[in-house]
Amino acid sequence: MALFLVVFCLPLVRHWVVQERPVPPIYFEYTSFIFYASDAAVLFFLLTSALRLGERQLRRPAADRHGSEERSGVSIPGAQMGLSWGPAAITLPLGLLVARSAISAVWAADMPLTFYFSGRLLLLFALYLVILNLGAGRRLLIVSFSASILLQAAVAIAQFTRQRELGWSGLGEIPFSQLATDASAILAAGRVWLRAYGLTPHPNILGGILTALLLPVGAAAWRGHRLAILALVVGFTGLAMTFSRAAWLGAAVGGMVFVAGVLGRPAWRKAYGRRLVAPSLLALAGLALFLFLGRDLLLVRLNPAGSAMETRSLDERTWLNQAALMLIRPAPLRGVGAGNFSLAVMPLADAVASVKPQPAHNVPLLATAELGLAGGGLWLWLMLAPLAIAWRELRAGRLSLWAWGLTAGLLALSVIDLFDFYSWGWPQGRLLRWLFWGFWVAAVTRDDE
Repeated sequence: MALFLVVFCLPLVRHWVVQERPVPPIYFEYTSFIFYASDAAVLFFLLTSALRLGERQLRRPAADRHGSEERSGVSIPGAQMGLSWGPAAITLPLGLLVARSAISAVWAADMPLTFYFSGRLLLLFALYLVILNLGAGRRLLIVSFSASILLQAAVAIAQFTRQRELGWSGLGEIPFSQLATDASAILAAGRVWLRAYGLTPHPNILGGILTALLLPVGAAAWRGHRLAILALVVGFTGLAMTFSRAAWLGAAVGGMVFVAGVLGRPAWRKAYGRRLVAPSLLALAGLALFLFLGRDLLLVRLNPAGSAMETRSLDERTWLNQAALMLIRPAPLRGVGAGNFSLAVMPLADAVASVKPQPAHNVPLLATAELGLAGGGLWLWLMLAPLAIAWRELRAGRLSLWAWGLTAGLLALSVIDLFDFYSWGWPQGRLLRWLFWGFWVAAVTRDDE
């Protein structure tokens, strides 16, 4: 139940401001100290997990707790508690990323903000380790992922078709009337269309969350799980209505790699090849209907040069990425400090009226600007290493279909990282990414499907 709550609360924008630290014109969430609904779920999960690990430790015979150290003659931190640190290729870079973030407070312009940011990373690292040690069963995750998809996608579909909020402010739904000129919208056929937010802070974040969850759920649907099949159909409809180009690209790349892996493995192809014919045809029919009904909006998103609103958005992203390079050049090894990019770029943005100070829309660039080349290198490694490990395990026949679906989800997030920043710079995106690292390692190392 605690883990289900973490997944369910992950997308929610619902939050409470602990200390507002306004730095106009920077958006307040980039500089303030905030407690999110997902934070409560994570803390509850860590508390219950600590009790579970303690109970498991008490039940272990003394010989099991100390035998391995006596045999090896080496004391391993955590070994006496029977803790697993997971593969060094993933756990070590994650730990170094947390450490590098904390160290950057020494030279950061806003030291408290860097400590706040680093504290969040440390909490996520603890979450990752707990998932490694307690595992995360497929059935639980399939239900959790599917429930989150169905809720967010259903809200997104209703919002887009009605072009207004549903009044679910208790879960943090953003009233469209409050968005005013900052709304994510599309100007098509002489009308402004608001993109679907779901219960998240932004349509792009909703698109990324749906994409990441849908790919492993697709693995469950391939095995005939009915709830997963329903979530797949509804979820892709909701994903379409976010009009997030990066999420669409991530879903396409991750989906093609997933399908290629399944079809390339004879045992999977024979066992699951026919199970998705009906839902695939249904999904294709829904896609065709969307392409027909939303063709004007789709053309604007895919051909932004014809829309001043789209061009302005792309120009802003391009400028922010160039500004990241400008910040990296003077201090390539040091960086400006974790969480400090918006503050550091503000003097540069003051000279450009159309740009608001915000994180660069490329995570490797953003991590490098904040943590130096070491931080950017660690993030690039964490983008690529799971894919290389999964491919090796797949070729050796040791990878489960569920683990391959999680790999496709991580690949999709890596694609999105090249065009957006929420895996690093937004709480929902960070939680999603660290959860997926934990779920993926647990599936690769513990799943004996």
